[in-house]
Amino acid sequence: MGCSASVEYSEARPKVIRVTSTPKTTEVQHSTPKTTEVQHITPQKTKVQHSTPKTTEEQHITPYKTKVQHSTPKKTEVHHSTPKTTEVQHSTPQTTEVQHNTPPKIEVQRLESEKMSQIDEKGKSEKGVTKDISVKKEKEFEKLNQAIDRIKLIQQPADFRTENGNWKGDLLASLEVFSATYFNIRSIGSLPYDVIQQYHIEAGKRLSESKSTSVLCKMIMDSWQKGYKNEEGQVVPLQYLGLSKALLILLNFSDCTREVTYDMANEPNFLETVNRMLIAIFAAHLQREAKGEDINVMSRCLSMYGNLSQVDQNISRLRSLEIVPILSFFLHAKEDIYRMFALSCLANIIDEKESAMLQDKRDVVAFLLRTLGLAVKDPHHKCTYGTVFVSAQECALTVRRLGRNDANKILLVELGCLPHLAELARNGNVAEQREAVGAIWILAFEKENHSKIVDDKELMIIDLLIELKDKSPDKEVKKAADGTLWVLREKLQNNETYKHIGESFEQKNRPASAASQKSEIHGAPAPGNKGHIMISYNWSHQKELIAIRDSLKKQGFVVWMDIDNMGGSTLQAMAEAVELAHVVLICMSQKYKDSPNCRAEAEYAFQLKKKIIPLKMERSYQPDGWLGFLIGAKLFYEFSGKYPFEAKIKELIREITVSYGNEDLEPKIKPTNNRREDTMETVDGMLVAMTPRKAEHTVQSQTVDSVWMWTPDHVNKWIEKHNLPKKNFEKLTGKELALLVMMRSEAPEFFYNCLQKNLGITSLLTMAMFLRGLHDLSI
Repeated sequence: MGCSASVEYSEARPKVIRVTSTPKTTEVQHSTPKTTEVQHITPQKTKVQHSTPKTTEEQHITPYKTKVQHSTPKKTEVHHSTPKTTEVQHSTPQTTEVQHNTPPKIEVQRLESEKMSQIDEKGKSEKGVTKDISVKKEKEFEKLNQAIDRIKLIQQPADFRTENGNWKGDLLASLEVFSATYFNIRSIGSLPYDVIQQYHIEAGKRLSESKSTSVLCKMIMDSWQKGYKNEEGQVVPLQYLGLSKALLILLNFSDCTREVTYDMANEPNFLETVNRMLIAIFAAHLQREAKGEDINVMSRCLSMYGNLSQVDQNISRLRSLEIVPILSFFLHAKEDIYRMFALSCLANIIDEKESAMLQDKRDVVAFLLRTLGLAVKDPHHKCTYGTVFVSAQECALTVRRLGRNDANKILLVELGCLPHLAELARNGNVAEQREAVGAIWILAFEKENHSKIVDDKELMIIDLLIELKDKSPDKEVKKAADGTLWVLREKLQNNETYKHIGESFEQKNRPASAASQKSEIHGAPAPGNKGHIMISYNWSHQKELIAIRDSLKKQGFVVWMDIDNMGGSTLQAMAEAVELAHVVLICMSQKYKDSPNCRAEAEYAFQLKKKIIPLKMERSYQPDGWLGFLIGAKLFYEFSGKYPFEAKIKELIREITVSYGNEDLEPKIKPTNNRREDTMETVDGMLVAMTPRKAEHTVQSQTVDSVWMWTPDHVNKWIEKHNLPKKNFEKLTGKELALLVMMRSEAPEFFYNCLQKNLGITSLLTMAMFLRGLHDLSI
């Protein structure tokens, strides 16, 4: 997943692939291991006193990593050793002096002997570390299993507490083990990131399989319901401890284990409770009433949403909670880090229509890009804000996710993302290069960005892409670089320097190649030899589309379907498949729309004016953005599982048969678009369906955003319109009114408490008038 741990081990960064500005050389960068001590002292307000003085908690905030130290009698200084690049052994000895004379034979033998001795020692050391990892892992998992067994006896909220209301000791002890399991692997020393990540994933899966994650979710809900403060509003440490621990464990393991995110998303009422927590604490934060512990809870809840939002399977669940308008509140926070965090979450879940909310948030996007620039220049590709670490890789991920929405592509380039992405692609490790080149690929689909990408002689992005395409050892990086050049092919043909690159993509200049070498083609010749049927799809729906392919094959059609490369062919095979197609089946889903590879296929088919038949693969998906424009008003055939497969495949076969010229088989049953049970809305000039829930959500989101910007004059006009008593409402601001709108639906108990405590409304008549006013927020 997107966030890497902020822990106390010396993390060995993956091998750095340095790309030069010309396509002829690939340099491997070496870094002499060096330890730099960085002291992080957690601010006093984030310390939580509890009974185990030796425990140090550390917190993941996606995409930020904040360390939270739990009390020791004194301040604990944590020393981080500088990450090291992987050493690469060369066949000649490495020395710091340039030898002008050939050394004697005996000296060469001595150097070779020393080198072999060093290699032998290194091998022994690596074997020792591997053994240490195995032993440590076995011990940690033994303790973890014992803690899980104790948790199995404490499954329901009634079992969580003692008679006096405190958390049971066995429960807290198990939580202590869960937390320690995550961090204790670091005691071995410097370990590769993938080793640590695999350890975390395995531990997280054990928590999920044992349903311990469900207990943690229930603990958080129980704690929020009962509260962790006394009647005077002071935090009770023992009550707060259980909530803090449960949040931290879910936060850390949701960062690395998909199964944990699924558990959190599907736990009844859990995310609804998290929503109420966020709204209530943010409201107190705006009024400067939130305590340090409250802010810690809010930060961890936001971080968990960040982790959940990076898993595609959770997006529909998050959107059903109306999380978009809640996160939009944090875009208005005074703290840049909360605003940037909200931006990263929204980048994962907003659709094309909602992306407009970010157009007036240039300052937040600019802060993200400044952070990316600082991180890229740092030796370890991290930017530090106090105790918060932000990695260049995670910033690039946010840029790539933001760029999925067309409205953001121009904004990102205008604000200067390209130099930072290019530098990260040149100097980053493989994971960083994937994000950087992937982001450039996404941005290249906006034609207004072509000149900046191709013609800027200082950035030399095209030279960089050529080199990565030819020499990168990573298939994903090569594919993204090649895909970007394909998207830019027309612009490249108009540039004298790169004209030959652009022309190489033209059909007449490509070497002859059989598409069947890269994919599977089935069936007898197509009617009249007009061409085959191409299936353009995202790999997540491959199983359903294999069934469709086989049904078409039985009818005698030639079908081209790429199943070798899981979601995208090589460019040459893809281009040939489109060019030789008579019909292209566009298999619509959110993942299809977000995939640059799928977009390249679909737009090339559109450009060549191929017959396009849309298939709807995801029940809740409605095409928008570039895909909505491409599909236009075409009727689609739904294979989302809503209708019987046999009925729909018959309709599709009839349509395809007609497209080949057999008019006698005119479809008697028209394809459905399922619009009768939906509300309709025009998007990008086409009619699309919106479920009532989505329509309601969009209206509320727009209302909240509008009211948030109200001036005091706007608020006064609204007060006068609804005859509200000024003594209660004259100090109300637009931001507070917008927050009350959200609280009424998401946190009703806190909403009515605010009316009485903060606005002094005790009269039922005044409350009724105010509620009526909330239904009519016009002035």
